Amino acid sequence: MRALLAALLLAAPAAALADYDPFEDAPPSDERRRLSVTAWGGELLGLTRSGRQDAAHLGGEVAWSFDALDVGVLGQAARLRPATSDWSPVALLRLTERFETRQGVEATFTLGIGAAREEAWKAWFQVALGVRVDLGPLFLAGELGSEQGDLFRLAAGLGARF
Repeated sequence: MRALLAALLLAAPAAALADYDPFEDAPPSDERRRLSVTAWGGELLGLTRSGRQDAAHLGGEVAWSFDALDVGVLGQAARLRPATSDWSPVALLRLTERFETRQGVEATFTLGIGAAREEAWKAWFQVALGVRVDLGPLFLAGELGSEQGDLFRLAAGLGARF
């Protein structure tokens, strides 16, 4: 009788996890963290003949996560005016689609639209591919993308989910 009871106690957790598919479902004990805050830094590289110089950028993003989509606001400062040492503000509304690739690793595709000030305020666009590595409540992020059509974006970030 004790052997049967022990077998049932050992089989119950296995039966509960038998229907679990790591690519379809969240882990049973996973609590959803919806708010994320990310600190970004990197380089904007001028790759065309437009005369743009390379520009460093620093910023932060606050995003709300839905099932596979993040909606966030990115504020960053970039050295877009080479003649001065001033940092130009850039503000973007970003939509990030997340794709689970392996346990704790996500691929991302991001579209951003907003405004930036070089000499005057103007529309600003961003398209980026990235990766996020989950470290519990923290994550590491990296992005490669295009900003404003003639700047190549390299960015690294450290974020937290709440």
